Amino acid sequence: MQEETQTLHSSFQEELLQDAQNSSGNTADQSTIIEEMKIQIQQLEQALSASQDENVRAQANLMNALKRKDTEKDQAVRYGQTDFFKEFIFVLDSFDGAVISLQKTSGDHCEVVSGLKLIQEQMQQLLVKFHLEVLEPQPGDLFNPHIAEAMSIQSSQDHLDNSILYVVQKGYRLHDRVLRPARVIVVKNN
Repeated sequence: MQEETQTLHSSFQEELLQDAQNSSGNTADQSTIIEEMKIQIQQLEQALSASQDENVRAQANLMNALKRKDTEKDQAVRYGQTDFFKEFIFVLDSFDGAVISLQKTSGDHCEVVSGLKLIQEQMQQLLVKFHLEVLEPQPGDLFNPHIAEAMSIQSSQDHLDNSILYVVQKGYRLHDRVLRPARVIVVKNN
């Protein structure tokens, strides 16, 4: 592009010089015309340079917009089910509570409990398929505020400070976003 500009610039100057030499009149008029033409050439070169810069910026803006659109599309596909899963985890909590309650009253050998546990396993497999991960830290694990929320603090001689004493409620994470942190009781010894 710059070579083309220089070629145009050279040929334009040659034409101007030839026109100036062929025209009748004194050399002072010709010098003035040549100076004016040089100024016009500089102005045109500056305008061309500005247009090229503007073109480069426009292309960069277009590329950024396309990348942003792709990122937003990927995010929409990846997290489009977030609202559904936020509501569904309450159903999972109720189902888990029903299984535990029925287990306490009927025992593990009840056919209903066995059937519900089978359904519970199928739901867990379905959650894994859709990248919904259960966050269930274990007692004794160190408290991680990125995946758990401290519901209360208790002292315990059997556990280290900042470790989990008890999990009150499971948490859930969709891909890398925590939908609901696990709710835990944290150990704090004096």
